[in-house]
Amino acid sequence: MPKGTQKKLDEFDTEANALHAARCRFRMVRRERNYVIRVLDYKPVWDKERKTPIEFGTEFVHKNDLGWMTKAEIAQIQACAELCKKSHAEGRWLGTTYDERRNNISPNLPTDGAINWPVFASRIERYINQGSSKVSTKKNYLSFLNGKKGIKTWTGAVTSTKIVKWLEKSDRIG
Repeated sequence: MPKGTQKKLDEFDTEANALHAARCRFRMVRRERNYVIRVLDYKPVWDKERKTPIEFGTEFVHKNDLGWMTKAEIAQIQACAELCKKSHAEGRWLGTTYDERRNNISPNLPTDGAINWPVFASRIERYINQGSSKVSTKKNYLSFLNGKKGIKTWTGAVTSTKIVKWLEKSDRIG
């Protein structure tokens, strides 16, 4: 890059670079098409037990479809960075693991407004439209999202328990 045209760092880059500069064992990374903050554990690499760090997802969200970061997302990023620092000082990951979240009967991700139901539905709709399935199948999926009582009309926090309750009440399922 020419002198004076450095890329402006957003909150995520600032926090991730601070963890790297502090030689923190747990470091935040972004992955394309993934709205959950990923964390790399570098201890196995430093101990020469593995060639690549262990990667896992967190309960923190860092991205929306608006094109800029909201205050809720910045708070999520800062909370994740703080958890990485505390975990480094403790010597082990203090947050939830994938297995704990998967085995939890009713996991509620603390999105704090970072993702709402209309945004969630638009992401699903974009995913459906990218796929190569039959047109009639796509229409059925989209009716679940955009119908009168579809996901796009829901309010409140995005949780899996709300989807499960909706599925249980639905008369469309076998």
